[in-house]
Amino acid sequence: MRIRVIGAAGGEVTGSAYLIQTDDANILVDAGMFQGGKNF
Repeated sequence: MRIRVIGAAGGEVTGSAYLIQTDDANILVDAGMFQGGKNF
């Protein structure tokens, strides 16, 4: 098993993403939260 820290995407999110790799599967876990402004 291998766990790789990917980090947050963009500039308006918190948290991190982790890629968990095994011989049978690749799983991406996103633990981030949006904190940007409301532009709608």
